[in-house]
Amino acid sequence: MRDALVVSAMAQLVVMVVLGWVTAAMVGGAESVGPFRSQRRVLQAHLFWLLHAILALTLATADVRLSTVPVALYIAGSWTAPLGSVYQAVNPGFRVAESPPYKAATAIPILLLTIAFIWIATGTIADRLS
Repeated sequence: MRDALVVSAMAQLVVMVVLGWVTAAMVGGAESVGPFRSQRRVLQAHLFWLLHAILALTLATADVRLSTVPVALYIAGSWTAPLGSVYQAVNPGFRVAESPPYKAATAIPILLLTIAFIWIATGTIADRLS
């Protein structure tokens, strides 16, 4: 499971670096880069993937209980959470308030990450107290 977290984190760092270049081009004056139109949302996705990569590497190297289900939930949530920002970077005029399905779809990764972190934390705490 630790290897899965490391592989996921490395792939997220690659995506983060690519989005860093997109952000740099937009800060440098480009109105758009490829399909991306909103520099703020590109930067947000960039930072989301950086954060999730750091958390995955922290979990992989920490002395915590890791099992298949919570790691799978974490990886799924960490990849899907930034996608809302990517969608808005491509469609900057999109109105979140007018789209209940979008709101629901952005809540799912948060739910996955919450379950994963609670599962990992409670398992680790139980190990330490026993």
